[in-house]
Order: sequence, then structure tokens, then C-alpha cells
Amino acid sequence: MRLLRPDAKQSYAILEANQGAVLFSYQTPVAALIDNKWYVTTKKHSKTTSKHINNWLIKALGDRRKTELITSKPQEFFDQLFEQVIITVES
Repeated sequence: MRLLRPDAKQSYAILEANQGAVLFSYQTPVAALIDNKWYVTTKKHSKTTSKHINNWLIKALGDRRKTELITSKPQEFFDQLFEQVIITVES
């Protein structure tokens, strides 16, 4: 798992893991790639957050960025992704 942040001045970050990635905007998960399926939040955040989502999708999908490839989900879907995270530390 790794956290990608373009630079300290940016207000978004991407958390990558084996199963996909999650886009955070202003510390809020707003889009995800899970098992090769794309998801975006239905919640209307700021104009900047919308820009973060669109730029991420354009960079990832390029010209293939079509609505049939992207599923809209309520914000709770993204919030719950991290309620189920369990970290095990082996001694």
C-alpha cells in the first residue's frame, strides 16, 4: 500500500493498494478503483474536488472516460471503505 501525493501544495492524494486505489480530496475519499471498476461519489463537494475527480479519471482512462465505465455511489460507500480496514502487526 502506498500514498501518492503530487506535492505538499496539492489538496488531493491517492492511496494505492493491491485491489485498486482511492482518491482523497481534502482528506475525504471521493472516488475509487476497486477490482478494475471505477466509482465516484454522488455527493456534490467543492468545485475543486470535482476537478480532482475528473483529472484523476482523465489521467487513468484517457479517451475511454465514458459514463458506462464509472458507477456513482453515495458518499457513505467511500467512507465505509476505511471502517473495515484492519491492520495486523506480526511480532
